[in-house]
Amino acid sequence: KLELVLNTAKDVSDNYDVDEIVKILENNYEKTGEFFRNPVVIDKESIHSIPNYGSQLAPFFSTLGLWIAGYLLVMLLTTKAKKTKEDLEVSDTQEYFGKLLTFITIGVVQSIILIAGNLFVLGVYVEHPGLLFLLSIFISIVFITILYTFSSVFGIIGKILGIILLVLQLCASGGTFPVE
Repeated sequence: KLELVLNTAKDVSDNYDVDEIVKILENNYEKTGEFFRNPVVIDKESIHSIPNYGSQLAPFFSTLGLWIAGYLLVMLLTTKAKKTKEDLEVSDTQEYFGKLLTFITIGVVQSIILIAGNLFVLGVYVEHPGLLFLLSIFISIVFITILYTFSSVFGIIGKILGIILLVLQLCASGGTFPVE
């Protein structure tokens, strides 16, 4: 066994520089400690700088809030017009667009309150607040129109379709962790 160790040591000393082996075996505690504290050095290059994580989550939760606000609106208010004492004939088209205008008006107010809360209460960072208000109003109109149409045309089934679309929206958007 001693002969094997001696032959191995002779092979190592013949093939490698002994000083190099000693340097490898010698521990430099400062460098080793620094490596284990910071094993990877990351160079960060910010393309679109946003000061906090809450501002990055605001678009996802704002659209989710607009959908839920529209859904609650459809659940709480009726989509059918009441009969009046004069028994005026109201066509289905007049009833649909008359009630839709009411729903859209309330939806626009909901979106303004939501974005105002984001900006002034939560302090969400936004590059162009005016464009955010316009976009949220547009999104609210689209969501209300979809939900109101489903509810007025299909009744209870339409309200269930609204929930299914909410789940699909959550799954398709990837939430806070996109599929990519």
